[in-house]
Order: sequence, then C-alpha cells, then structure tokens
Amino acid sequence: MRKTINTLALLTFIWLLLDALRIPTLVLNFLLAGELPFVGVAIPPSSMLILLSAIGGLIVLELLIRRLNLERRTRSLIAKRERLPKRRFERV
Repeated sequence: MRKTINTLALLTFIWLLLDALRIPTLVLNFLLAGELPFVGVAIPPSSMLILLSAIGGLIVLELLIRRLNLERRTRSLIAKRERLPKRRFERV
C-alpha cells in the first residue's frame, strides 16, 4: 500500500512539474500545428506529415521486430524441449 501511495505521489509531482513548465501544451501544439516549442516557428504541413509518418513507421517496425523475436524464442524453446532425452525410468 505504501509503495502505491509513493508511486502515485511521484506521478502527481511529475505531472504538476510538467504542467508548470507548459510541456503538455507545447507537445500538443507541436503535434497538431507543427509549432516548435520555445521558438514559435511553425513547420510546414508537408514536413509534419513526413515526420509523423516516419515516426509511425518506426513504431510499427519496432513492434514487428519484437513480435518476430518473441516467435523465434518460442520456437527455439519448443525445439529444445523436444530434443531433451527421454527419462531413463520413464516406464516401469
């Protein structure tokens, strides 16, 4: 219980700190309008489209790689289990 309370207090503190620095607003302005934080210069829509498409592609690629690695590890564990020698006194 104490660990949960400490975690929630830490998350609340971090959220209040980020809110005081206006980080959520700056991130939303960057994602929705292409405005660079602390500069006030806007990126053209075509550049934002390319940037967000590249980021989305990288996320999908990372998820695909993780999925393939999981399947490869699962197959190797199954193959290892099948290669184990039979027990000496399996049948009496």
